[in-house]
Amino acid sequence: MNMLNNLVLGIHEDTGNPIFSKYTQEIIKKSDYAVYINYKKIYNQLGKKNLENTIKKYIVKNNVNNVFILFNGWDFLLDPNFLSEISKKSKIINFYFDTEYYFDNHDKYYAQIADLVVLPDINCASSYRDLLINSYTSFALYDENIYKKKKCEIKTIDVSFVGNLQIGKRAEYIKFLLLNGINVKTFGHDSKGGVISEEKMIDIFNRSKINLNFTGLQEFNKMPPGIPIIRKHMLQSKGRPIEISLCGGFTLSEFAPGISKMFIGSAELDTFHSKEELLTKIIHYLNIDDERENRALLAHKYALENYTLEKGIYNIFLTIEKSDRKIQEGLFDNIFLREYQYQHFKQALIFLSRFKVIYFIEELKIFILKNPLPIKRIILDIKRYINVHLK
Repeated sequence: MNMLNNLVLGIHEDTGNPIFSKYTQEIIKKSDYAVYINYKKIYNQLGKKNLENTIKKYIVKNNVNNVFILFNGWDFLLDPNFLSEISKKSKIINFYFDTEYYFDNHDKYYAQIADLVVLPDINCASSYRDLLINSYTSFALYDENIYKKKKCEIKTIDVSFVGNLQIGKRAEYIKFLLLNGINVKTFGHDSKGGVISEEKMIDIFNRSKINLNFTGLQEFNKMPPGIPIIRKHMLQSKGRPIEISLCGGFTLSEFAPGISKMFIGSAELDTFHSKEELLTKIIHYLNIDDERENRALLAHKYALENYTLEKGIYNIFLTIEKSDRKIQEGLFDNIFLREYQYQHFKQALIFLSRFKVIYFIEELKIFILKNPLPIKRIILDIKRYINVHLK
């Protein structure tokens, strides 16, 4: 397999999420030559044109074969016309981590330019296939040297949940279990155990007889206003069952359409659709150790074979190598342009506050010559800020 010369574009330092940096490190490790560019940092320092010139010069000088873009959800900073330009020289590979939220307004538009889109949920692939966009489902990938099964770990916790209890119906489920006599330990935001370290979380996965996973999406009043509210009904195949399985734990998960395809079948983990079914299955698995541990063993084996960073990124490289170049016309309607315009309006204000007048004017030209000032969008974003930070 030819690893070739690669470029990774992302904004890892601004997210605080270690997953992005882990993916980048593995891509660079598997390349003949590669670098990572924080495009937001350069954009804020040097403006749009200088960022684009920096990227173009690097691509030409190093004969870059693939440009990997690790999109952090709701980010419209990169100009799709610029990406179309560099796609004539290099393959574009977009990584999406929460496409369930961002498909309608963001992901599908940038995906038009990409030769391949890497997805976290196999059910999302059909939406891209309908638009003639190539996709590969990797689910979630983790470092097996960190997420690992500990030898002779004694299961001292009956049931545990690690995560944000403010999302979806998680708190309601936990309260129901406690009222029905289930000894469930919770860790994370708004929980009794509080926020814990990655090391502590792995320890809990190892020591729990049953690890819970929930699939509901975030509260939409805390999300960008452009996301269609109907997506609140969706259930997301999160990466938590893979983390748990790499640690040798058993997962009992809230149902999501794509979660059954995360493993071979129903042997590795089990799912529930209601509070009552969850309670019934917890009692069942606490009483039948062999069945529970056999499922955990199968899940552990499958996760090691498919969801480690090393093997997962290697498979992505193989998919890129086999894929044909696919140059497609980029079509952008008002749904996308409104959000793209608004981010650059905010970017103009950032440059103005730093007295970078040239870059301020550069951003101003993006929207003011074609569209009116997005007053309604500004009001919606102020309301979102109040919901997230002031309530």
